[in-house]
Amino acid sequence: MSKLEELNLADEAIEVPEEVPEQSGGFQPLPQPGHFTFRLPLELGDIWNSFERNNVERISAKFDRDNPLAIIDSPGGDYDGLTLGNVSITNVERARGREKVMVSEMFYLIQALYKGEELPALNSNAAYAKALVAKAGQTFKAELEWSANCSEHRDMYVEQEDGSVKQQEGTPGCGAAYYTNTSDPDNRIPVDEDRLFVERFDCALSPQGDDECQATLRAFPRITRFRTA
Repeated sequence: MSKLEELNLADEAIEVPEEVPEQSGGFQPLPQPGHFTFRLPLELGDIWNSFERNNVERISAKFDRDNPLAIIDSPGGDYDGLTLGNVSITNVERARGREKVMVSEMFYLIQALYKGEELPALNSNAAYAKALVAKAGQTFKAELEWSANCSEHRDMYVEQEDGSVKQQEGTPGCGAAYYTNTSDPDNRIPVDEDRLFVERFDCALSPQGDDECQATLRAFPRITRFRTA
């Protein structure tokens, strides 16, 4: 090692990029499914997307690496202090209960956040967004689940011998779907030797009755069954 003055450094200009990307935090495994307490980001202005579903406009709140959910409480405390991204919550309604009432996941989240208060009139997409924005930084409880989809509408990805995963152009998936919250072994995301769900696995189910699909699938998180913290 040398002292700085002993290096005789040349006065050579070094070009610095005008825009420098954020440092990568590396790969963070998904938390295993279970009961969690989450906290919303302090700012909810940049999480929104609009899309069309069944010929009507709906919105989604996307919690990503830049705007993640903070994990306040987790099973065994294993994930306390970490964050959860790549999760979207929408106001797309689906049938619930015996009466098949059409209710969205976003409604249930807002209902949990406003328990003990007057629930805002959720009669428009803007009303949904404003109601959630007003609760920025608040906590709620929910179930974390995983799902994976071998989409028939996208070319499949297949793991290579070197461990990399490449898209197979012109070869769509088989349409199979996998979950962590199902009792059907054919549609259940597999587990490892420690009985932990695995994030990446080969599709072994073909609804068309053909040979095993063998697309490489990746599990994604979803949160549901919202409750007041």
